[in-house]
Amino acid sequence: MHKLLSELNLGLSDDSWIEDDSHIFRTLHYRDILQCIQFLLAHLPFQVHLDFEPVRLADPEGHQIYTRMDSGDWWCDTQDQLPAGVMIVPVICASNKTHLTNFSGDQHAWPLYLTIGNIQKDIHRTLKRSAWILVGLIQCPPKGAKNIDEAWHNAVDTVLPQLRHLDITGPGLKCDCADGFQRQCYPLLAACVGDYPEPVMVAQVSYDSCPMCEIPKGAPIGHSTFRPLNNSRDQYIYSELLEDNNIDALHTVGLCPIHNQFWQYPICNVYRLWQPDELHQLLLGLVKDLVHWLIK
Repeated sequence: MHKLLSELNLGLSDDSWIEDDSHIFRTLHYRDILQCIQFLLAHLPFQVHLDFEPVRLADPEGHQIYTRMDSGDWWCDTQDQLPAGVMIVPVICASNKTHLTNFSGDQHAWPLYLTIGNIQKDIHRTLKRSAWILVGLIQCPPKGAKNIDEAWHNAVDTVLPQLRHLDITGPGLKCDCADGFQRQCYPLLAACVGDYPEPVMVAQVSYDSCPMCEIPKGAPIGHSTFRPLNNSRDQYIYSELLEDNNIDALHTVGLCPIHNQFWQYPICNVYRLWQPDELHQLLLGLVKDLVHWLIK
């Protein structure tokens, strides 16, 4: 395993991998994410493909245009919460449970990849540009292990500690960029990419529940019992319910009564990390349900 991981350096040093045996996931292999972020920012092939600040784009009629990540609302809104003149490094994580082998115990693992939103999206989509870095390999625990979701959160928190403990009131991190300038950077967790099981695990909701809203599965369109979608899941409310040991209220909204590690990440809403994709949310989600409704 260590030999295979050492061949995935992509310009990082050979000793960039760290091993941790303190988790139930056997040996946890991970990298220093700040070293990976610095590598991506200073990578010369990305020099003309980096965005350093948010922009607002509009068509002739005044309607906002969304193209790359720097034109989205998240970057603009987050920039207003930080000191003037600093640069946000939107950290994007991706993971998908992967089958490894049938010959030594039917093993699976969660590879954890990382990239930054400063790199333009057309570069992200090009495999040969190496805009994604493998920063962690979380092996599945032995069969029969308990509290897997909570242990998975602890493992991810071991890989991403610098993001959790970033002081947004401090000076940030001084990073070299590919254009030759140094900037004060704030790496913030902005998005997580994965199939449905991964967002469920990240949000700590029950299966068949939505990681973003409280509307139950099968509820009719226009269901008005729950809060509006733009404020449907509130981590502060859930944290207070958990402190008051109000387990029934958490189960009502499909939430597991477990402290979510991502609640502690600065300027991070864990219920907005999941990003939709064309296959799962559009084709297998909205379109499939619409066709089924039309047939009925």
